[in-house]
Amino acid sequence: MDGKTYWKTNQAVNPNDPAQNILYFYFNVDDDFAGDLSDQDVLVTAEYYDQGNGDMVLQYDSKQSAFKDAPLFSYENSGTWKTHTFKLSDARFENRTNGADFRIGVTGAGAKAQNPELYLAKVTVTKQIREPSGTHETKVYDTVYPTDDIVIADRSVTDYGAKGDGSADDTRAFQEALADAGSQVGRRVRAFRNVQADKRACRPDRSHAPRRLGESGSAGRQGSGHRSCCLCR
Repeated sequence: MDGKTYWKTNQAVNPNDPAQNILYFYFNVDDDFAGDLSDQDVLVTAEYYDQGNGDMVLQYDSKQSAFKDAPLFSYENSGTWKTHTFKLSDARFENRTNGADFRIGVTGAGAKAQNPELYLAKVTVTKQIREPSGTHETKVYDTVYPTDDIVIADRSVTDYGAKGDGSADDTRAFQEALADAGSQVGRRVRAFRNVQADKRACRPDRSHAPRRLGESGSAGRQGSGHRSCCLCR
């Protein structure tokens, strides 16, 4: 599909025996990579075909249970390949999810009953040192355009009132977000397409330069390192 090979769920293999249907894809992470996650956040990035306004379910082996639900991700209907990253802060990854570390599929976790089939081209797994308790929690942001980077930031300019509609002047929101982040070491701010701001709102230093994440590993077909950046492309 669009030049990519993929996995596809099949919810209609046998209407009389749902156990034969393909509802999930199971993934095992290398044991050396997952050996000690006590101080690590795990980032699972799925490349999916954005079609049908469906829900993507991720359930994983966590410290609390073998099938913990990650926040449900609802995609749209652009007809293009996109990526979404799940941030798991309590992964255990001891092969307790039916012998795997996590699974991605179309049912459970509050997914809609008539969920369309899910197409996956690639799943990658990375990890980074978890921030100390009490700091501003980072989030993973999906980008407008395809990128091999995982964009991780502490806040978005939308948290400070940015409209991002292509016409509103979002300079003040940009300045406040950068000032807030600048008062804390290592903070990152995310901007997005259509933000209109005076270029002087950007800091002249290199506090927004990308940095490498800790280690990288793979699940499924491919794995790669990733960078985090304060400004989305």
